[in-house]
Amino acid sequence: MRLRVIAAMAGNRIVQLPFSVAGLDEALEPTRKVLAAHGNVTLIAREAHSQAVVARLLGERPLLAPDAAHGLRLPVGAPIRDETRLLRRDREAAASGTRIDAGDSWDWADLPRLRWLNRAGKAALALAPAAAAPALRDRLARAKVETAAARLAEGQTVVTDRLHGAILASVIGRKTVVRDNATGKVAAYLQTWGKGLPSCRLDG
Repeated sequence: MRLRVIAAMAGNRIVQLPFSVAGLDEALEPTRKVLAAHGNVTLIAREAHSQAVVARLLGERPLLAPDAAHGLRLPVGAPIRDETRLLRRDREAAASGTRIDAGDSWDWADLPRLRWLNRAGKAALALAPAAAAPALRDRLARAKVETAAARLAEGQTVVTDRLHGAILASVIGRKTVVRDNATGKVAAYLQTWGKGLPSCRLDG
């Protein structure tokens, strides 16, 4: 989808906000062709591993920047339990631990308010005038982040294999035990920006 957008936006400068590489090998040749044809795309890697992979595979060294979620300030309540576990159930879930913790863990899709915001947001954006859409997207994004942070804040300690779960948990001041995911991007991120996430500890 990103390659289609870049190809369709010839003549416009494009900045790809911080990303992690996963499965780039499969799209390597199309990616190289689209970027070369456009000629004005700035890539920003989210961690040093992705920066090195893109430099090796595409011959272009991206800029390096942390995820924008570090800049959030989110007021939350006091914890109401010792621990909460946000663990993936999709194809990026790491094999170790997820099955063991399935009974007392949750994922983003388990939060009713997040599901409602996703459905209602799509409907609202479809009906909103074009001029109102940016502000509406901002309000929806803020509501989703606040919902996620409130659920994470319930635990005094957060255990997670989701990158944004770890960042949000650190932003709200929770001690965070971080497990890597199947693609390795979570560990790679902490290795690059761990000093900015002092409450996070990589498990294993």
